[in-house]
Amino acid sequence: ICLGKGRFEKTQRRDIKRADANTYPDVLLKQVSPNSVDRTVGIIKAAINHTIIENDLDAKNVFQGLRVQGAGASKTDRLPMSDQDLATIEANCKGNSIASMYLAILADTGTRVGEIAGLQVRDVDLDKKELHIRPNDFRGLKTKSSVRTIPMSPRVVSILKNHTSDLDQSAPVFEKYARDRGSDAASAMLMKHVRKVTTYRKITLH
Repeated sequence: ICLGKGRFEKTQRRDIKRADANTYPDVLLKQVSPNSVDRTVGIIKAAINHTIIENDLDAKNVFQGLRVQGAGASKTDRLPMSDQDLATIEANCKGNSIASMYLAILADTGTRVGEIAGLQVRDVDLDKKELHIRPNDFRGLKTKSSVRTIPMSPRVVSILKNHTSDLDQSAPVFEKYARDRGSDAASAMLMKHVRKVTTYRKITLH
């Protein structure tokens, strides 16, 4: 996409230049936030570094030190939730089956609250143990890059197998939240449990 199909398929690694590397974030910035682009560039940089080291190559990493305009921490950035906080929140949700299931899916898949709110039964592939995040009858998606397939942990497979066993393929997984502003309602429901554990505003479901 960034360099063109011909260049992508035929160019060898040693022929990729700094200008090529700079093109990549410029294209991504049209689709996602600067911090998301920065994380993606970091993954590519690490992969190339690994290849150079493991193959004892005399080469430079053209992605090293690449700056993404607009990336960086801000006063509105969220902070990660500790493992202990998550365990406590999960324990607090035990009395609410929907909250407990919802939180487990978020924790194990890294999906967004809205993506689960609009999840359809046909998006859950129990045989392949995959979750398909894609537009469906109940919601669209934040960006084109949001379309993806996510592996499910054994815990999530068990949860969704039991929860969807009697549901039609066209049915929503969480009927209560498969509606307009449903993701806001799901977020509010879960945040009640989060705020029982921490009141620090930078720690959220995200």
